[in-house]
Amino acid sequence: KNTQLNEGIAFLFETQLLEREQERQHNQPEAELTTRFGKLSKCFEDAFRDTDDIDLSWLLHACRLFAIDMVAVGEARSAQDMKQNIVKVERFFNTRPDLSSMSQVLEAEKATGVHKYDSDQQVHLGENTCAMGLLWIRRSIHFQCTMFRYLLDGREASFAVKSSYEVCLKPYHSWALKKAYLIALSAAPGTNESWMARLGGYDESEHEKAKDEATRRDLRN
Repeated sequence: KNTQLNEGIAFLFETQLLEREQERQHNQPEAELTTRFGKLSKCFEDAFRDTDDIDLSWLLHACRLFAIDMVAVGEARSAQDMKQNIVKVERFFNTRPDLSSMSQVLEAEKATGVHKYDSDQQVHLGENTCAMGLLWIRRSIHFQCTMFRYLLDGREASFAVKSSYEVCLKPYHSWALKKAYLIALSAAPGTNESWMARLGGYDESEHEKAKDEATRRDLRN
């Protein structure tokens, strides 16, 4: 219960920080415009500061903010999955405060024998393991980035969402999960303009060239 309470407090705190940052950005002059995803990309950059490995604490922090942004743009199901996979990662990561990099944590978990090997020595990841959580986080980020790429190329929003899902997530989903995801994705913004406004963190009625360009710049970065 204490762990769940701490996670809830951390999530609320990060939400408040994000809201304050968005309010500050809203009052910036156009020359300094930054967007919701501009801030997010910087968080992911911090996770990759070491070219030889990934700082897992920073990666999970960035993923929590990503989940908040997913809700803001209408991807509640994707956000839910992201948060569930973060919990899978933290379940083991929090038991090893002596480790910081992704490779260290994965090797330490592997050494516990939690994963299984078949007769061909092919590994089968444990369902609720740190490795499984990171695998699904990677797939989720791949899905989002592919969708953004389609949007930046000027493709219709419906095409961007469905095509990205077909390539990045559908091959790994069960029949029931495929149906649930397609229903959830139908709630996503219906136009390219709506996506850009939500990704940028501004109201669609305020759709201005400078804000649109800043959003596209930050998505490319």
